[in-house]
Amino acid sequence: MPGGRVTAVLCGGSVTVRNAAGLLEVPYVDGLFADSAAWDADGFRMLPETARRAAAAAQSRGVA
Repeated sequence: MPGGRVTAVLCGGSVTVRNAAGLLEVPYVDGLFADSAAWDADGFRMLPETARRAAAAAQSRGVA
């Protein structure tokens, strides 16, 4: 689409608290769909903090 923005979505249900930061380091990944990670309240609560830390790390490396 000329002049438009392309959004790619990958939904595999494999986002976990343990791999969220690594997935957010993949180029052009702007977010995550937290499927089974949200089943556990503690896991759901930890995902935004994990994302904040990954964003801060990327910014400090000059990536974001």
